[in-house]
Amino acid sequence: MVRPGMLYMESNSSNSGGFSATVTFDVSADPDLAAVEIQNRVKLAESRLPTEVIQNGISVEKAGSQPVDDTLSDFH
Repeated sequence: MVRPGMLYMESNSSNSGGFSATVTFDVSADPDLAAVEIQNRVKLAESRLPTEVIQNGISVEKAGSQPVDDTLSDFH
């Protein structure tokens, strides 16, 4: 689902089970609100993820300033 200010999303996965997704927002988007929005979407998806993913941890990080990238990643 596209959110206000969201420009695009890119994801990558590895054979070892790692996954990362980068969501890029327009420079006019509030970076704090964008991070909260992504974190809320992650929480909604958690119930469908394997227990091992939850145990290894999921993080949402703000990166860069122009444009703002919010990165969701799980590393095994």
